[in-house]
Amino acid sequence: MKKIVVLLLALLTSLSTLFLSGCTEGASTDEIVISVPDGAPALAVYKMLDEKGKIGGYDVKINIVSGTEEIATQITSGESDVCVMPTNLATKLYNKGVDVKLASVNVFGVLYMIGSQPITSLNDLLGKVIVYTGAGGTPELTLQIIFDKNNIEYVQSETAVEGKVAITAVTAGSDAIKSVKLGKADYAVLGEPVVTQANKNLGTSVVLDLQQEWAKIIGENSYTQAGVVLSKSVYDKNVFVRGLMEQLSLNSEYLLNNYEGVKETLQNSGSALSVDFTQETVKRLNIGHKTAVDAKEGLEKYLNALYEYNPNLIGGKMPDEGFYLAYEK
Repeated sequence: MKKIVVLLLALLTSLSTLFLSGCTEGASTDEIVISVPDGAPALAVYKMLDEKGKIGGYDVKINIVSGTEEIATQITSGESDVCVMPTNLATKLYNKGVDVKLASVNVFGVLYMIGSQPITSLNDLLGKVIVYTGAGGTPELTLQIIFDKNNIEYVQSETAVEGKVAITAVTAGSDAIKSVKLGKADYAVLGEPVVTQANKNLGTSVVLDLQQEWAKIIGENSYTQAGVVLSKSVYDKNVFVRGLMEQLSLNSEYLLNNYEGVKETLQNSGSALSVDFTQETVKRLNIGHKTAVDAKEGLEKYLNALYEYNPNLIGGKMPDEGFYLAYEK
């Protein structure tokens, strides 16, 4: 009799376990790793970074890394399942055969020109020196495309050239700020939140919104700078994807309403930023959310502009339909 009771209890325990497993269908104890570059891109996932909850039943770990080169390595090596990265870098990886998909676009441009003297048109920059960070990077490409489309002559030079805009690259934002402070440059192109820090230190102000200048020549909503990219390890996990997209859709409002805690949350998560965020800073970050499918039209304009300038910037060709993640909402 005792044996029968023991067997019945074991059976009931097994059935209970099976039932509970069925109730959590789609959930997993697997950890999903999300990596983001330090700075504005990290704020594309700020709500998740601040709340530290599960997504679609999955445990999530968010890493803040130093830059985009490390991001590319993270996703190609399999160390990360999800990354925030420049959209043209995502396109390059996809065109090289890396099995990734663009889930959404979340950073719509953070580049601004600061200086002491306001400008009324791009012609006011002739005979001036502009410094920016990262030779061959997004600031340089954006500047050059804007100047080319507006027939503004420019030259690579550390000193002023009559009748032309002198542009020159430096390694870091701190170097750009120093150049303006010492009078070696008239203006600097920087990304938020460094813009806020620079204006505070230098007494300068924003004189040009590069996103607006881009929109005038390429089209509205086409400065699709960075987005969320999923590797093969997760892009078929529809429960996770739905949860992720929901969090991303709520992120910009959450960020704006909780701006006072941004500095502390970022630093506690490994960020090197020491900027005191304001609502104005957050607004200038242009953090939003569009699914890859909804952002496709603007993204193609952005990628086409880069392709016309240098096809290698997007991996030699426009991405096909497989690049854009479609999921069950």
